[in-house]
Amino acid sequence: MFSSAHELAARAGSNLKEGAMQQSEEALRAELKELLVTTLRLEQVKPESIGDEDPLFSPDNSLNLDSLSALELLSAIEYRYDVRFGSDGSAKEHFRSIATLAAFVRSARG
Repeated sequence: MFSSAHELAARAGSNLKEGAMQQSEEALRAELKELLVTTLRLEQVKPESIGDEDPLFSPDNSLNLDSLSALELLSAIEYRYDVRFGSDGSAKEHFRSIATLAAFVRSARG
């Protein structure tokens, strides 16, 4: 019986951790959207209107971001989250979407 109760408690703890990780992932994505809108002074854009998988730098994108926007956002992310983007050109891949930015920040923070 102890084994079953122990397993049940372990499973419940695991589910709580997964829920907390999912919550923190959602919170990080929401923070990044807010940071993008405020840093780039996009007054006409609501952070919640930006999709997690929407391409950030695309001719079809209504955000109208350019290379200067990328540099401003990169600096803001580095400062806010105390992370550094590599100088090997890989930063471009991280800026595909909010989801890829969140994945980078999460992995860079450890």
